[in-house]
Amino acid sequence: MKRKITSTLLFLFLAVAGLPAISERDSFEGFQEFSFFMGDSSVSYYIGPDVIRIKNRSLGSRFNRYDKELHYRKELEHGVPYIYYTESDTRFVESEDSPWGALPVEMQASDSAEKKAMFFQSDSFFLLIHEHGDFYYGVKDAYVSWERHLGTMGARESSFLREGGKSYSCENTGFDFPHNAVQWGKPWAEGAKGNGVGEWISFCVPDSVAELLPHGRLKGFISAGYVDYGRPDLYEKNSRPRIVSVYIDGVFYKDVLLEDTPNYQDITPGKFLTGAEEIKIVIKDVYNGQLYEDVCINDIIIIPFEKDDGQKVYVKI
Repeated sequence: MKRKITSTLLFLFLAVAGLPAISERDSFEGFQEFSFFMGDSSVSYYIGPDVIRIKNRSLGSRFNRYDKELHYRKELEHGVPYIYYTESDTRFVESEDSPWGALPVEMQASDSAEKKAMFFQSDSFFLLIHEHGDFYYGVKDAYVSWERHLGTMGARESSFLREGGKSYSCENTGFDFPHNAVQWGKPWAEGAKGNGVGEWISFCVPDSVAELLPHGRLKGFISAGYVDYGRPDLYEKNSRPRIVSVYIDGVFYKDVLLEDTPNYQDITPGKFLTGAEEIKIVIKDVYNGQLYEDVCINDIIIIPFEKDDGQKVYVKI
């Protein structure tokens, strides 16, 4: 009896105070959770089969928060994953118009216009990115948003394609979210004769003490193919790596079979990186392009994950 009265009183207090009641958007059962940290903002993403729920929290204010829902459907275009979605917003702001002081007041807005984005998702992280480079990005078990891309890690290559005044060197790969805008249509493309078997790229895992040592565990991921937001047909027209031989500091690690997708895939399955290693990726087999033999790699990224003890360490970036 006491428990029932207590629950009733609590409900009445919340209703009088103007606090939002628990709703469906507050339930995340069956969703994958990802996080992103930048400055004083902490964002949590909850991804379900047809909806993404976003909770953005400012670390400087208890009630200043911004919630968003994306209702989407997935479509493959020439093997490249896109989503079409509509979004609805719930904004909570502080108000002094209450006898209890500052309380969160809910303001809702919705947008029925359908938007389009490229959508990469794995068990470790996801990337939703629009044509002009704005994005949503989250990592599972992330505690700081830190990453390095192929073009920023001293990348080297056996060859690269030059065509029509354009260079497809690995130093110029266009994916560098979230620090720089994505430049579409700038993959690495090998420039040798034949189907590209035996060609390679290499890069060095960063070893900066300020950035690396607190993290403890790093993973590398590869996005294969020629990826261009406005030209998804270029993915199928060009060749993609199917099997790559991975070497760490000159020692063979293993052959990795890649699925035929631009989704990011683990390049060192079963192994975390510790920093300062040189990773070399040699093409051993390919998915043949419909029109061109050139083998393309869209991006390679290094991401930190929590230590085994689960301790979260925040690093200024």
